[in-house]
Amino acid sequence: MASGLIAFFWIPFGAALGLLLEFNFRVDSTITYEQLDSINLARWEPWQRFTNTVLVAYVFAAFIGFEIVRGGFGSILLDEFVKTKPILSLVIGFVTGFSGPYVQDIISRSHPESRAAAKS
Repeated sequence: MASGLIAFFWIPFGAALGLLLEFNFRVDSTITYEQLDSINLARWEPWQRFTNTVLVAYVFAAFIGFEIVRGGFGSILLDEFVKTKPILSLVIGFVTGFSGPYVQDIISRSHPESRAAAKS
Protein backbone atom coordinates (compact mmCIF):
# COMPACT_ATOMS: atom_id res chain seq x y z
CA MET A 1 0.00 0.00 0.00
CA ALA A 2 2.79 2.44 0.89
CA SER A 3 4.61 1.69 -2.38
CA GLY A 4 1.49 2.53 -4.34
CA LEU A 5 1.10 5.83 -2.52
CA ILE A 6 4.75 6.70 -3.11
CA ALA A 7 4.38 5.77 -6.80
CA PHE A 8 1.31 8.00 -7.08
CA PHE A 9 3.45 11.03 -6.20
CA TRP A 10 6.77 10.04 -7.80
CA ILE A 11 5.37 9.23 -11.26
CA PRO A 12 4.39 12.89 -11.96
CA PHE A 13 7.78 14.06 -10.68
CA GLY A 14 9.57 11.59 -12.98
CA ALA A 15 7.34 12.63 -15.90
CA ALA A 16 8.21 16.29 -15.31
CA LEU A 17 11.93 15.47 -15.32
CA GLY A 18 11.55 13.43 -18.50
CA LEU A 19 9.60 16.19 -20.26
CA LEU A 20 12.14 18.81 -19.25
CA LEU A 21 15.12 16.77 -20.41
CA GLU A 22 13.38 15.79 -23.66
CA PHE A 23 12.52 19.44 -24.37
CA ASN A 24 16.13 20.48 -23.76
CA PHE A 25 17.46 17.80 -26.13
CA ARG A 26 14.86 18.38 -28.84
CA VAL A 27 14.72 22.17 -29.05
CA ASP A 28 17.52 24.52 -29.94
CA SER A 29 18.41 26.81 -27.07
CA THR A 30 17.66 29.91 -29.18
CA ILE A 31 13.99 29.00 -29.69
CA THR A 32 11.57 30.26 -27.06
CA TYR A 33 8.26 28.61 -26.25
CA GLU A 34 6.41 31.52 -27.88
CA GLN A 35 8.32 30.99 -31.16
CA LEU A 36 7.66 27.26 -31.00
CA ASP A 37 3.98 27.90 -30.33
CA SER A 38 3.72 30.24 -33.34
CA ILE A 39 5.25 27.57 -35.61
CA ASN A 40 2.75 24.90 -34.55
CA LEU A 41 -0.59 26.42 -33.57
CA ALA A 42 -2.01 23.01 -32.64
CA ARG A 43 0.69 22.48 -30.01
CA TRP A 44 -0.56 21.68 -26.55
CA GLU A 45 -0.07 24.09 -23.72
CA PRO A 46 2.59 22.92 -21.24
CA TRP A 47 0.02 22.01 -18.56
CA GLN A 48 -1.97 19.95 -21.11
CA ARG A 49 1.11 18.06 -22.21
CA PHE A 50 2.14 17.40 -18.61
CA THR A 51 -1.37 16.21 -17.65
CA ASN A 52 -1.60 13.88 -20.64
CA THR A 53 1.89 12.53 -20.00
CA VAL A 54 1.13 11.82 -16.35
CA LEU A 55 -2.09 10.03 -17.28
CA VAL A 56 -0.19 7.88 -19.79
CA ALA A 57 2.46 7.23 -17.13
CA TYR A 58 -0.23 6.00 -14.70
CA VAL A 59 -1.61 3.67 -17.37
CA PHE A 60 1.91 2.46 -18.17
CA ALA A 61 2.53 1.89 -14.45
CA ALA A 62 -0.72 -0.08 -14.17
CA PHE A 63 0.33 -2.30 -17.10
CA ILE A 64 3.69 -2.89 -15.44
CA GLY A 65 2.22 -3.31 -11.94
CA PHE A 66 -0.29 -5.94 -13.12
CA GLU A 67 2.49 -7.60 -15.16
CA ILE A 68 0.66 -7.12 -18.46
CA VAL A 69 3.92 -5.70 -19.80
CA ARG A 70 7.32 -6.48 -18.34
CA GLY A 71 10.43 -4.44 -18.79
CA GLY A 72 13.51 -3.35 -17.00
CA PHE A 73 17.16 -2.49 -17.06
CA GLY A 74 19.70 -5.25 -16.60
CA SER A 75 18.55 -7.40 -13.70
CA ILE A 76 16.07 -4.82 -12.35
CA LEU A 77 12.45 -5.29 -13.44
CA LEU A 78 10.22 -2.22 -13.36
CA ASP A 79 7.34 -4.18 -11.83
CA GLU A 80 9.30 -4.23 -8.56
CA PHE A 81 8.05 -0.66 -7.91
CA VAL A 82 4.84 -2.18 -6.54
CA LYS A 83 6.47 -4.57 -4.08
CA THR A 84 9.95 -3.63 -2.97
CA LYS A 85 11.43 -0.65 -4.85
CA PRO A 86 9.05 2.32 -5.05
CA ILE A 87 11.88 4.50 -6.41
CA LEU A 88 11.34 2.72 -9.74
CA SER A 89 8.07 4.66 -10.13
CA LEU A 90 10.27 7.70 -10.71
CA VAL A 91 11.87 5.80 -13.60
CA ILE A 92 8.45 4.90 -15.04
CA GLY A 93 7.41 8.56 -15.03
CA PHE A 94 10.75 9.65 -16.50
CA VAL A 95 10.62 7.11 -19.33
CA THR A 96 7.07 8.14 -20.20
CA GLY A 97 7.90 11.85 -20.20
CA PHE A 98 11.10 11.45 -22.16
CA SER A 99 9.82 9.04 -24.80
CA GLY A 100 6.44 10.54 -25.73
CA PRO A 101 7.51 12.67 -28.71
CA TYR A 102 9.80 9.94 -30.03
CA VAL A 103 6.98 7.39 -29.99
CA GLN A 104 4.76 9.91 -31.79
CA ASP A 105 7.46 10.42 -34.45
CA ILE A 106 7.81 6.66 -35.01
CA ILE A 107 4.05 6.26 -35.39
CA SER A 108 3.68 9.20 -37.76
CA ARG A 109 6.54 7.95 -39.95
CA SER A 110 5.23 4.41 -40.11
CA HIS A 111 1.69 5.50 -41.10
CA PRO A 112 1.68 8.07 -43.93
CA GLU A 113 -1.13 10.62 -43.81
CA SER A 114 -2.32 10.03 -47.37
CA ARG A 115 -2.28 7.33 -50.02
CA ALA A 116 -0.17 9.54 -52.27
CA ALA A 117 2.51 9.69 -49.57
CA ALA A 118 2.37 5.90 -49.24
CA LYS A 119 2.98 5.39 -52.96
CA SER A 120 6.04 7.64 -53.12
